[in-house]
Amino acid sequence: MPILIAILAALSAAAFWYYRMRTIGTMAGDIVDPIQRARGAYRRNRVRPQAEASPYAAVKDPATAATTMLLALAALHDHPRPEDEAFIREQVATILPPETLAETFALAQRLGAHAADPNEVSLRFSKLWQNALTPEERLAFYRMAGRVIDFTAPAGGPTELQRQSLTRLKDRLGLFRV
Repeated sequence: MPILIAILAALSAAAFWYYRMRTIGTMAGDIVDPIQRARGAYRRNRVRPQAEASPYAAVKDPATAATTMLLALAALHDHPRPEDEAFIREQVATILPPETLAETFALAQRLGAHAADPNEVSLRFSKLWQNALTPEERLAFYRMAGRVIDFTAPAGGPTELQRQSLTRLKDRLGLFRV
């Protein structure tokens, strides 16, 4: 009989400590979960600007950046119309060789789909244009953007948003006497 009591006492002690450890593990999990969620949120917020900028960060060609800007200017009201895209393609064809035109235009269309507005595009690519283009090339690009706005503007001329976008582009290109 004492052996049976000893076995029963050992089983009771094991059950007690098993449930006690399980409760402690649950409490530890309740403490660790919010910490892990906060850590994950911190990591996501730290990486988010890189992820948002990544399509733009890959662009090293100023012609691709310029084409993206022109498409963004044409898309101020809605998606660019086919005739707007054809006009932009003609404008870009004056500065690009024909063999790279299709690839550059396709990449610019994908990048333009990520842009909220033309001001975002000009902000992201301003350093590239400043470093890669001469003042004459920047002026030619600015004039090309003006022609695109004139062509794509609704009846009655360019809107205020189009004029503001063109002014910001001028400032970011470093053209102060135009």
